[in-house]
Amino acid sequence: MSKINPLVKVKHSQRLFENQFKYKAVVVCPGGHWFRGKNLDYAQEMLNDWNKGGLQKNQWLNIKSDADYQYCLGLLNVLKNATDFYLRIEHPLLSFYSNNYNDIASVANLDVKKTKYIAEPPGNTDITQGEIILKRIDFDFKVTVGVTRQNFKNFVQWSDNSKKVKMTKSCKTALLKDRSWGGSYFYVKDEQTLTMVKMFIGGEMARIDKVIKATK
Repeated sequence: MSKINPLVKVKHSQRLFENQFKYKAVVVCPGGHWFRGKNLDYAQEMLNDWNKGGLQKNQWLNIKSDADYQYCLGLLNVLKNATDFYLRIEHPLLSFYSNNYNDIASVANLDVKKTKYIAEPPGNTDITQGEIILKRIDFDFKVTVGVTRQNFKNFVQWSDNSKKVKMTKSCKTALLKDRSWGGSYFYVKDEQTLTMVKMFIGGEMARIDKVIKATK
C-alpha cells in the first residue's frame, strides 16, 4: 500500500462518502472545470489547447503558469490509471473519492502544496453503507430526523423516560414544534427500542445509521 506524504493533512471520516467511497482527497486544481463529469478526454483536449496557447485568455480557470499546466497534466494521468472513482468540482477545489487507497495516495502526493487534505475512517476501520463511526457513544443506532409537519410530544415524553434513547436538545426542540426542517438526530440503544421508535416517528426518520465504535 502506498504511503501518504506526512505533510498532507489527514482527517477522520465517520461514514462512506456518497454512500459508496471510503476515502476522499481534496486538492486545489487550477483547471478543475475541465475534469467535471469525469470526462478525461475533454480534459486532455483542453489541456492540449492551453499548451498551444489558444486558451491563455481564460484566466478564470487560474491556469497561469506552466507549473499549473504540469500539475493538471499529472492529475489527468493519475485519473486515467485510477480504478472506480467519483469527482466533485467546486472550483478551485477538486474532490476525488475512491475505495482504492493507492489512488488516493497518488492524487494527494502529486503536489502536497495543492493538497488540502485527505479523509479516511479512523484506524482505517472497515465500514459499509448505512454505518457510522462514533466515539464514546454506547448506542447501536443514530437516527436522523427529516422534515416534520406535526409535533411529536408523546414521543419526546416517552424518550425522556427511557434510558435507551438519547436525544439532543436541538432534536427535542424540533420534535416539539408543529413544523421543522429536519436534520436533528438522536441515538437508540438496540433493535428492540428502534422498533418502538418507528411506531412513534417512523415516517419522519430520514436516515438510520448503525453505529460502529471507533477504536482510536
